[in-house]
Amino acid sequence: MASTLGVQSFTIESGLKKLGMKKKLGRYAPHHLKPVDRDRRVDACLTLLNLHKGNRWLKHLISGDEKWIHYNIFHRKAQWVGRGETPKEVPKDVHPEGYVINLVETELTSYFASCQPAFWRNGIYKLPERWQEVVDNEGGYGRSCSLLYIGRTC
Repeated sequence: MASTLGVQSFTIESGLKKLGMKKKLGRYAPHHLKPVDRDRRVDACLTLLNLHKGNRWLKHLISGDEKWIHYNIFHRKAQWVGRGETPKEVPKDVHPEGYVINLVETELTSYFASCQPAFWRNGIYKLPERWQEVVDNEGGYGRSCSLLYIGRTC
């Protein structure tokens, strides 16, 4: 707006504030799922649910030691919205490259080591519920779309 009107951005911000607008960041949402992505998620979850119904293979799951971490760098821009309005959701970009980041690896290792076996067992046993949630949401994200909750303790 500032470049269109030929004024400084501070002038625009002041005017928007006087109109009762607030600068807010859009609610974070995982990357946008295309119909083909949603279909693949449903297919994968149905397959896993059917396998689980047959022999309860999750009870025999053994985890390995993975040394890679995916990271995402995304930028959100603040939006001007009226009172009571919410900003638009901002999909994240998915970066397929995995990198080992010493600080993150150290913190995650410490966090994982602090968790009791029951924490992991309960998480594994909840997987069928999460798969069913994906199927029920036709491949879309549900309330448990995030695997790692910031501040969550074991």
